[in-house]
Parts: sequence; structure tokens; C-alpha cells
Amino acid sequence: MNAFPRHAKLRKAIAAFASCIFIGMISPPPAWADAADPLRVDARILCTMDGTGHAFVPAATLENTTDYGIVITSAEAPSNLAWQCDAEGKTIPAHSSMAASWTAIDALPEHISAQATSVDQVSIGQFTYHYTYERPIPALTGSISISGKRVTGSTLSARAQDAPDDAALSWQWFKNGTAIEGATTAVYTLREGDDGAAIECRARDSSGAYAGDLRSDAGSIALAYYLGYTMAETKEIARDIAKNGQRSSYYAEMLQGLRDDAVGTMRLRDGSLYTFRLADILHDEASTGGKAGLTFVGRHGLPTAGQANPTNTNVGGWQACALRASLNSGAHWALFSDEFQQSICSVEKATKNAQGTSKTAATKTSDKVWLLSLKEIAGGLASHLTSYCPSLDDEGTQYACFTPFLTSTTDRPAELFYQMVCTVDEQLPQDSTGLLFRLRTVANTHDTAWYCGTQLGKADAAMNATLMYSIVPGWCMGEAA
Repeated sequence: MNAFPRHAKLRKAIAAFASCIFIGMISPPPAWADAADPLRVDARILCTMDGTGHAFVPAATLENTTDYGIVITSAEAPSNLAWQCDAEGKTIPAHSSMAASWTAIDALPEHISAQATSVDQVSIGQFTYHYTYERPIPALTGSISISGKRVTGSTLSARAQDAPDDAALSWQWFKNGTAIEGATTAVYTLREGDDGAAIECRARDSSGAYAGDLRSDAGSIALAYYLGYTMAETKEIARDIAKNGQRSSYYAEMLQGLRDDAVGTMRLRDGSLYTFRLADILHDEASTGGKAGLTFVGRHGLPTAGQANPTNTNVGGWQACALRASLNSGAHWALFSDEFQQSICSVEKATKNAQGTSKTAATKTSDKVWLLSLKEIAGGLASHLTSYCPSLDDEGTQYACFTPFLTSTTDRPAELFYQMVCTVDEQLPQDSTGLLFRLRTVANTHDTAWYCGTQLGKADAAMNATLMYSIVPGWCMGEAA
């Protein structure tokens, strides 16, 4: 039986009880933050006692209230009253103190009357007679189970089990105990920012026939690192690819993510979000031997800019570069989370590790985090520089992620490079002095400058070592077992 439509009938019946009844308004269904209370309809009647010390409360007629009870109290009346109440032939015993009460067991009678008598038979004038109609509501029973991967970007589905068949369930999802605005169906897609939070679903009977909530477990949410996989899962996928190559069951999925330029996300140590792309698969040489499974590169600059060296030099190249030390063990390394630091692997990076004007051949360094070389980002477009210094042509090969943007000498990937110049929120990194991002390649015509990418899509701007520019890191996962 749907109880809520009876509110109007109850109020109408009580209004006819006496000319000066004050009825407590029926509130809407309680907010999700509150527990559901039994439905109550309150009324207060001003009574006048006659000279013999008797007062009679007129009978009330109630309609369709078989699931309601009644509580009659005289808390606001003098304490020297004795009550005699009649509920359709069922007598409520008289009380000489504060209250009398009776609750329907099977059905609430349609007619209720009450009489109050002064114990000392002294007229006390007017007093207030207070009664409450109350409908006890059974608790909603059952449980809620959640299916779906608890990773950002995934969809969770809630399902009620063993709930009453006649319960009209409404849904609400919660984040750390607070209702999520608009999340009022049995499904919820985990959003950016939900990682690290406790997400739960609650169900309530919207018909009012049952009280209380059903609640799911509040499980913690992980951030999707790449293609819906967590960082830990991606690390294992990279290892599987390093071990099995194209035979890996994950290879095709990762290759499609590379072709789609799918966005990866991770949290830096300060809690800010950093985005990246898959640069290539089985491209870099792991320091332990074999190919690293997956190579990633930032889509944006890190929050803090960097200079190649504190003095204006490129002598010693990448191997002696202060920025290399910062990325692998210093201030920039400290920007990354512990999980990240433990998930990546060292790879061999070929670079001209000498001053720019020398003809020294490229040599290798072992790096956990590194900057792109001119060749790795521009590929064949860097060939016009190799006549000056053939070693620049030995600084790796172009990553697959950049080939759609740089395919001829006339290409100027301004949009791509502009993202790399800026941070995730499209601001210049802290302390940056210009719209450029640093490469690890020394400028081959100077002993003070390093090549940088510009916001206009130029990859070989020679800039002094001491200038502060955006830092776009690269890293690998997955050493061959």
C-alpha cells in the first residue's frame, strides 16, 4: 500500500477535529544524509475544562489508515490530569501522570476520543491536548553489490540483492561519504579526480514503505594510468611485451592506443595530474639487455621548468648535464611519485656527450628519465644538421608517436609543440623564461647552447644553457625477464 497519498486525508481529518488545531507539516522524503524516520502527523488541540474538572476531546475520523498507530500524550498539559481514551471500543487505561499511549497492532480504529479529568476535581481552565499519529515503517532489507573495475574511466554498476519486491529503489552514489551530484542511477562512470576516493552506492525505497538505506562497500578507486590499466598493471603489460614481443596478448591493444594517441594520466607527488602519450613499443634498449616494452613521453611540461646547466655551457653534453642529474635523482625526480619511481626501468640513450662544436661520436648513458633528442622527435627532419655533426644522426630514431606530426621538412607541428611548452593547465611552468621546451641535444654550432622546441613547431632552436624552459620527460617500463 502506498502510504504517502494518505497525508492529505490525515490532515483533512485532523483539521475537522477542532477549530484551533495546529498540524505539523509533513516533510518531503529525508535527504540522503539523514536516516528515514517513521511518518508522523502531529496535532495540538486547545481544550477548556468545565467547572466540574472534566474536558472532552472530540472524536476524529481517520480514513484508510490501517498501517498507522497512534500515540496520545499530555506532555503539555498539567500533571494532575487523568486520561480515559476510547479507540472504537478499545479502552486505554487511565493515567494520573503525564501520558497515555496506545499503538494499533492490527489496524488503527477509525474513531478515537479522549477525556481528561482533574484528579483533584479542580478546574484548571485551558490546556493543550497533544497527540501523534505514527506509522511504523519496516527497515529496508537486502544488500548492494558493485561490479566493474575500480579505476578512473571505468563504469561501476550497482545491483540490489534480496530487497523486497515491492520496494521502489532510488539510487545515489557517494564519494568519501558525500553525495555525488547527478549520480542517481544504478551505474556510475568513475571520473578524473575520483582516484584515491572511497566510492559507494546507496539505495532507498522511494515509495516510503521501507525505511533506511542499503549500502555497498566503499572501495578505494585507482587512477587509470593508460588505456584503463593502473600503473602497476601497465608495468606488468610492458614486461609481457618485452618478453613476448608482438606475440604478447597486449601488443595489439597497446599498438592501437599508440595509433589513437590515447592520453595517459598519473599523479605527481604534489597531487597534480600529469598527462602523457605512448611514444613507441619495443623501441628503447633496456640497460639490463633487450628492449624495454613501452616508452612514454609527456604531453606537457612538468610544473617546474629547468636549465640545462647553471653555467652557460654544453661541454660534456647530456652525460655531464645538470638537468640530467635533476631528472634522475634531483629536484625533478622528486616530482614523481614513489610508485612511478619504482615502476620505470633504465634505458640506454645515445647522445653526443661532448661540446657542440666537436665532431665527437654519440655515446650512451643509462637513464631512468630523460629528454628527447632532436632525432627522436624530428626524425629525418634533423638530417640537415648531420652534415655539421654526424653524431646527431646517431641520437636514436624517431618515436612512432611523432611521425603523424612531422612527416616532411615543411611540417611545423605548432599545436603539438605548444602543448609541450605549457603545463597541463596550459600555463608556463614555474620559473620558465619562454615558450620553449628543452631537448638533450647540444647545438652543434655553439659550445653554450642546446636545441629546444618552440611553440611555433620548430625543433632546432639553439638556446643558452642557463635559460629556464619547459621540461618534457620520457621514460620506459618493462625490462625483459
